[in-house]
Amino acid sequence: LLLRKHMKKSFMMLAISGALFLCLNLFWIARFLEAGGGAPANMPLQEMNYFAVSSALEALSLRGFWCSQPYLDISDLISFGWILFVPLLGLVTFGAFSMVKSDRARWLGIGFVALAVLSGLLAIGPKVDFISGFIRFLWENVSVYRAFRDSYKFVGLLALAYAFLGAYGLQSLLKILYATFETETSRRLSIRIVGATALILPVLYTLPLFGLWGQMPSTTYPADWTKVRAMMDE
Repeated sequence: LLLRKHMKKSFMMLAISGALFLCLNLFWIARFLEAGGGAPANMPLQEMNYFAVSSALEALSLRGFWCSQPYLDISDLISFGWILFVPLLGLVTFGAFSMVKSDRARWLGIGFVALAVLSGLLAIGPKVDFISGFIRFLWENVSVYRAFRDSYKFVGLLALAYAFLGAYGLQSLLKILYATFETETSRRLSIRIVGATALILPVLYTLPLFGLWGQMPSTTYPADWTKVRAMMDE
């Protein structure tokens, strides 16, 4: 009875989330259906390879965008920058195990783990031999898949799974620390250290995103563009 109640509640939330997703994305879904395929129907296989991630490992660590070479990466600023992702991945892994073991959050955890695995495989698919054949099949036979074109788009779902699993891992770790230390002072100190570290690490790891170190400044349109726009408006 309790399981049925939880399933009913989960189904209702899933239905609401699905309806909200559909409403927010109708602006492109309607146009895509109206066009009857349009541009995705004419995309050659070479585009799949061109827009693939730079490497599977970089994509799984939320880097490796196909056009990332011209821009600064954390490894360009800090030679060992990739190491900053290791403790974050540790929190994600710990969170995944903790959620799957939990009676309350088990199915949610399984869902996020499945999301991470599926989105990760779709993101790195064109670069990995054992799955590239299946990805090629999707590209050639499923036009909706070609609409994504850039496989790095699936990393967004991977980041979402990392965020939820990592947050749950941090929560579980803080509970363990609270139960481990006997005095209130040591409990507070350990929780503050771990909490501060968990806040600082993602900021350091994504440091180049803050203005791309001057590579992406704000600018204005050329004067000629303004004149052309005025002519078109008339």
